[in-house]
Amino acid sequence: MRISKNLYLVGSGISGTFVSDELDCNCYAVDCGSELVLVDSGLGSHPEMIESNITNEGLDIKKLKKLLLTHGHADHMGGASYFAEKYGLEVFAPEREAGYIRTADEKMLGLDVARNAGYYPADYKLKGCRVDRGLGHGERFPAGGALWDTVGVAGHSIGGICYRCSLEDGVLLFTGDHLLFGGRISLQNIPGADVHEYARTTKLLAGLGADMLLPGHGLFCVKGGQSHADQCIKSFEGLFVPG
Repeated sequence: MRISKNLYLVGSGISGTFVSDELDCNCYAVDCGSELVLVDSGLGSHPEMIESNITNEGLDIKKLKKLLLTHGHADHMGGASYFAEKYGLEVFAPEREAGYIRTADEKMLGLDVARNAGYYPADYKLKGCRVDRGLGHGERFPAGGALWDTVGVAGHSIGGICYRCSLEDGVLLFTGDHLLFGGRISLQNIPGADVHEYARTTKLLAGLGADMLLPGHGLFCVKGGQSHADQCIKSFEGLFVPG
């Protein structure tokens, strides 16, 4: 699904537009000129569906050079090893979660709890993936003709990352599960979930000038993206958990 000139939704499960495996998060492909960037990689059960969506949009999958993981939950990084190994991608991930992603630590990434709760199939096993660069807050890196910035966020997971870049389409903000459409959050009963950290790090999303809000599940928007972050910040400041 083409969202704008340089941005495509190439994976999404039942909690979104359902264009790939039902448990996939929203996965985005960004055309940065000489490189394609994949943001999150889905569960990994049917990664070929994401591949097909990329090529069906007329994109040259050989230009796929970087994979940016917002956090280490299975529906976001389970397919990482497939894409990293097949296409030789450079894998970026939150530094605080990189070790758990490499070793597929199901306990620290909350997979054992989620699987026992019935969210994932009983026989699903997470496959670890190398991380070439662990990222913290306030880092910058190039991809093709674009510069990307990071915002370090914790609260949904141990220490996720939001990614921001500016293209001719506008300012894109990829928020994973930390911030959803409507200023909502995803606070779960799993390791790493912390409402106080959520409130603290969400403040870091202020003043980013986001045009497009591109979350890990559900709706996205192409205009007024910053207003969703501002709404979330305001809720926390009023002592409420955004819901």
